[in-house]
Amino acid sequence: MTLTRNVIVCATDFSSHATAAVTWAASLAKRCRAELELVTVLAPPTLSFPELATDAGIFEQAMREQAAARLRQLARVLGEEHGLVVTVQLLEGDPARAITSHAEGAGAQFLVLGTHAHGTVERWLLGSVADRSVRLTHLPVVVVPPTATRLAAGEPEGGRAPRILVGLTDGLAAPGVIAMARAMRMHGPCDLTFVHLYWPIVEYQRLGLAGSRDLFRPDPDVVGNLEPVLREQIGMLPGQGEVSLSIRPAWGDPAAGLLVAAEEGDSHGDAFDVMIVGAEQRHGLARLAQPSVSGKLVRGQATLPVICVPAPRDGAVLPDAPAEAPRLSTVLVPTDLSPAGNAAIPYAYALLRPQGGVVELCHVHEMTLPNPPYAYETRRGRLGAEETEALKAQLRALIPPFAAPLGITTHVSVIEGEKPAIAIVQAAERLRVDAISLGSHGRGGVARAIMGSVAAHVVENSRKPVLVVPRWGKLRGTPG
Repeated sequence: MTLTRNVIVCATDFSSHATAAVTWAASLAKRCRAELELVTVLAPPTLSFPELATDAGIFEQAMREQAAARLRQLARVLGEEHGLVVTVQLLEGDPARAITSHAEGAGAQFLVLGTHAHGTVERWLLGSVADRSVRLTHLPVVVVPPTATRLAAGEPEGGRAPRILVGLTDGLAAPGVIAMARAMRMHGPCDLTFVHLYWPIVEYQRLGLAGSRDLFRPDPDVVGNLEPVLREQIGMLPGQGEVSLSIRPAWGDPAAGLLVAAEEGDSHGDAFDVMIVGAEQRHGLARLAQPSVSGKLVRGQATLPVICVPAPRDGAVLPDAPAEAPRLSTVLVPTDLSPAGNAAIPYAYALLRPQGGVVELCHVHEMTLPNPPYAYETRRGRLGAEETEALKAQLRALIPPFAAPLGITTHVSVIEGEKPAIAIVQAAERLRVDAISLGSHGRGGVARAIMGSVAAHVVENSRKPVLVVPRWGKLRGTPG
């Protein structure tokens, strides 16, 4: 296994499209205090010019010497201008495979490439060198458009700190994207703007939000639910510079949403210098059926450099096992006020017994919702204030007397939903609970197949751990 070393590999074909990439790579190497290695790929001349096959050796040597001389001259200029150690390397073969294989073998921190002017048909069928490189390698790849300038140094003599847009669009690559943002900040001051795009309808359904809503502006309920989770995921970011989080709705292509965010600039309206996104490495038909965000950005759509960060190797996207037992601080316990439903209540408090916390004790009132529920306001079927208060009184009567002495707070609520199972899953997301304690009515066989089971649906669809208490269950140490 090759260890990452302090070197940045930049590929060039000496074209005008590669000039910006070389300049940007040099400024990145200076910021990271890294060595810069310039590479170029030589195609076997006999493949391009069959008529020269008899003189292939002479022609090949001439091309090698010419390319090596151009690389050395470019390295000398960059070294003097930026104060860098610049080395050169000649490669052969398929450009994307040769470049990525060499960069991985060198243990590079980054692979920097320029976009190339392929025709439309060729680009979509074969993909550009940059696009193919992103899909082939597990290294971060920086794709630099021809219009890009050097990266701001973020040092006193280098002027302002770079402004970086960080796109949180792909769950699998998100940890790597955040780690890359943290690494850029450790190399020097920079302003980070994290942008999370959400699908409005998906979030409304996940949270069970009803009533008329503006589909094209950030929804306060959605933002309020997502922001604490995203900030916890981002974590602490040592270093200098501003850090902000923008949560906004997106319709259609997520890549287009990131481009809109890039055009709008940061919170001060200033243009971004670079974008960081996850690299979804789809291949074959999967790439055509579901194009990746990074793929669209590197195929000439982005007007600023894009750092494409791959997901972990071998599909290792699951988090490591926690070093200590997870701490539960909030538990949802829904009840239909029947003996079977109430049986789960003591267990909810038992889960919080060691350290205290909050129990969300609720009852689901079934009612017919408009279709879609997030588009219309309706009072039909809703409970009145007196009916709601009566149900809350019944819930408060179920709070165990040992709750308060254990430091456990109870919130009671009446939730309105068309189907209890769906409403419970939505409430768990909306309240951001750590677990659910749920009573089971013990249906089985034909009855369960025909009528379904609330508990079974919650277990199948909830993203939270679910404790299912059978109707004959009894918590040891409780009376009754």
